Amino acid sequence: MIKMRPKVAAFTVKHVSHIYPVIPLLKSIDKWADLVCYIDKKNVNIFIDNNLNFRVYPVDLGDTDYFEESQYEFKKFIIELNEKNYKKAHLHSLKQDLIASHTINKEYFELLLKDIEQENVDLIIRDTVDVYGAEIAKILNIKTTGYITNNLYNEEYFSIHEDELHIYFATLPIKEQLGNNYYLNFFKKIRKLNKKIEVNLNAVHVDCYHNYLLEDDYNLIFSTNYLQPQEAIPINNINNYRIIYPDFNKFKIEEKIPKKLKEFISKSKYIIYISTGSFHSEEKQFYKAIINYFANSKFNLVISCLKWDFEIKEYIKNKNLDEKIYVDNFIPQKYVLSCADLFFTSGGFNSILESIYYEVPIIVRPISCEQRMNGIIIEKNKLGVTLYKKNKKSLRDEVLYLMNNEEIKRSLRINSIDLKKHFGNNYEVINQKLRRLIND
Repeated sequence: MIKMRPKVAAFTVKHVSHIYPVIPLLKSIDKWADLVCYIDKKNVNIFIDNNLNFRVYPVDLGDTDYFEESQYEFKKFIIELNEKNYKKAHLHSLKQDLIASHTINKEYFELLLKDIEQENVDLIIRDTVDVYGAEIAKILNIKTTGYITNNLYNEEYFSIHEDELHIYFATLPIKEQLGNNYYLNFFKKIRKLNKKIEVNLNAVHVDCYHNYLLEDDYNLIFSTNYLQPQEAIPINNINNYRIIYPDFNKFKIEEKIPKKLKEFISKSKYIIYISTGSFHSEEKQFYKAIINYFANSKFNLVISCLKWDFEIKEYIKNKNLDEKIYVDNFIPQKYVLSCADLFFTSGGFNSILESIYYEVPIIVRPISCEQRMNGIIIEKNKLGVTLYKKNKKSLRDEVLYLMNNEEIKRSLRINSIDLKKHFGNNYEVINQKLRRLIND
């Protein structure tokens, strides 16, 4: 009798920063299971290139049938914020976020549920911010493996690091107006709020407000032993958590490097590389301020500017700074980091890992909640500095500090060696665990 291959469904999200780290794992699973990956339409080429079976979500991930309710909560947030009723404002902000981002498109959810049921799926692998796979697994009683492409921060972590609560959870316009006492039971508040909204809207919700809780049957953290805070891994369930180091291919320098960029770098004695990531983009005033700040310094700048590249290029030309500054809407990041002296970043985790690999000191100017936490981890591990702090030095002081600090250089070297030592991720160990999950 021929033994049937198990069926595994992987639920991904649309951000490419969440896609690339998990591809090697999915390819390893595909060797022993019938794998189907549910993906956003913008990532089709990635899955074709890696010869992975996929089905495209017909709706935008996070698409909601409750636009009016979401807008109502946002308006209430603005009103309460203007009146300095910070707790009420924060509550409405959370409601708006839950409704807009974590309400499942009901029509498609029913179709997807039926699809998974008919396929008789044995295991669901899901991104920790996935909204479909987690709920389907719950309804059909299917075992799940969750993965996070960033460090894990949870109740265990914040019970020890209370001073960091507002950094992670504060709604940006509110900042530090709400004290730690407000945030201490944050996860419980969210779960309670989630249930209320679900009932009021007759909607299907997933408990995942920036969840990053990672409480599946088996949990994978795409990080390193140095970067992932060990306090966040539940001691009573430690065997169901595993840290996965990035694959070697992640650090391969891009094949096609613009000739103009090569020439610019070859003529530069010191390079600062500036990038705000593949998802977020700073306003043009930020880039102009940075350009003006370093215009008369010894540094040349390479700037990845997604949104304003044409305007910023004109700005540089008018200031006669073409010899000092290189700007484009796409920069081959790994190539530039291999030559750079300093990396100015919003703090995305993939960028941090690449910077560590090439031993480049990091300045983190965070945008989102996990980036603010990444900045803190960078400072704790002596890999760079974060600008998200109360008593910050001037940017010039931060640059000089990083460029001349032997402790920073030593820590970067240690972390880089650690990355390279763990390239041979033993996916077989993970796959054995997944097989046991299926067979239990």
